[in-house]
Amino acid sequence: MEICSAEPGSTRPAPPPWKMEISATPAIYPISVLGSLFLIPRLATLPLSSAIVACVVNVLMTYVAMPTVSRLLRDWLAP
Repeated sequence: MEICSAEPGSTRPAPPPWKMEISATPAIYPISVLGSLFLIPRLATLPLSSAIVACVVNVLMTYVAMPTVSRLLRDWLAP
């Protein structure tokens, strides 16, 4: 039996971890590809380039990619 925790303030349980992993993959992939093509080459000479890339990817995942993917997969994630 899988354990699903509820989100704060929600009566609906969180999706199972395996569904979260599957839904995160299509969000992470385009950000990774675009970052490696456009962002990393331009930041390679900066002292904290890895930290900057991590921050940009984190913001894009949190506010752009995951809300979009979660909305598209809403019925599958929490039937």
